[in-house]
Amino acid sequence: MDKPTLVENDYKAGEALVRALDQAGVKVQAAFWLYLPESDEWRLYLALPEVAQRGPREAYERIQTILEQLQLVPQRYDLSLGLT
Repeated sequence: MDKPTLVENDYKAGEALVRALDQAGVKVQAAFWLYLPESDEWRLYLALPEVAQRGPREAYERIQTILEQLQLVPQRYDLSLGLT
């Protein structure tokens, strides 16, 4: 099976998230999309020093807050933490 293509909207959504994190004072050391064949999807990975400094819970909460703000912009980026 061929892997799905990372579409422009996904790329732009990731870029918008990294930019919004930066504007909120959250340093992003690295960000990259990785295709996971077992789930047949692309995922955005972020390397944040904040995780080591404040713990993953606080980092996830900050990311979630910023994601909710991004949902209000006209482009309606479709990103989520995917936590279930």
